[in-house]
Amino acid sequence: MGISAFSRTVFCSIKSSFYNVKFFFTNKANFIHKVSFVGLLIITVSALTCQVSSADQWDKSRPDSTDAKIDWPAASVANNDALDRGLSNYREGLVLTYSSATTISATPGEIVVSNAAGSLRLMLANTASTNITFSDLDTGAEAASTTYYVYAVAASGAAEVATFKISLSSAAPGSETYYKKIGSFYNDASSNIDIAQIVNDNVDSNVRDVRDFSTSGSSYTVKDIGDLKIAYGTLTVSGTSAALTNLPFSSASSYSITGTFGTANTPTEAVTIVPSSGSAATVYSSDNLSQAIRWFAIGT
Repeated sequence: MGISAFSRTVFCSIKSSFYNVKFFFTNKANFIHKVSFVGLLIITVSALTCQVSSADQWDKSRPDSTDAKIDWPAASVANNDALDRGLSNYREGLVLTYSSATTISATPGEIVVSNAAGSLRLMLANTASTNITFSDLDTGAEAASTTYYVYAVAASGAAEVATFKISLSSAAPGSETYYKKIGSFYNDASSNIDIAQIVNDNVDSNVRDVRDFSTSGSSYTVKDIGDLKIAYGTLTVSGTSAALTNLPFSSASSYSITGTFGTANTPTEAVTIVPSSGSAATVYSSDNLSQAIRWFAIGT
């Protein structure tokens, strides 16, 4: 290309740019309107896309030290959302058990309590059992023939240990700010807590009360459900005795064990099982034949 041709090309490009600039300023209102419309359309489509996308999940690799700082807030929010779903209903332990006609007990455990909006979560831990009585009513006085609800609450936003409230309300305990309903109980016509109607919310076990009578026919000690251990099985006894090992109990006196013959033609002879330690017992059968013995042990 010659110099004149090159000059002519440059001149045309400059002229074209001038007219494009002139067109923009002449029509800038219309142009801005169109750009605004396109921008709004993009934002709307993006919002719709976000609404149908899957929920954020925890990603321990974000935010990474190599990520752009502008991405850190979004990554932290995504992780917080995922974590919140897991923590919002967290409860381990704090099982309600019967203590007396006027008292129930909450076993040791941990729980997350929230404000009414669910925007604040407090993590609480109790290392010992806690007695709950009608002095813990949120309002009013004890009433007979009434169902009461039990809440774990935080005394303040700085609390680390759960306290408890009893309430007639199944929604919230009086004026408490941070709370979580953990169960309920029934106060019978005589204003006694009904041992058979203590309910724990979101607890897998249906066992509501454990009592250790030891060698007494009437006196007992209430045990935490979490302390209870159970073992069972079927053991073939060839001759007069056989050994049971690997039992889970703490001592020979901390559990009870019994057995029956498991065959269809049940012998008349008795089965005797004698613990020798927390982990071992001997099964005796007076029938000198090979018999299947079904046994069951429970204790601490």
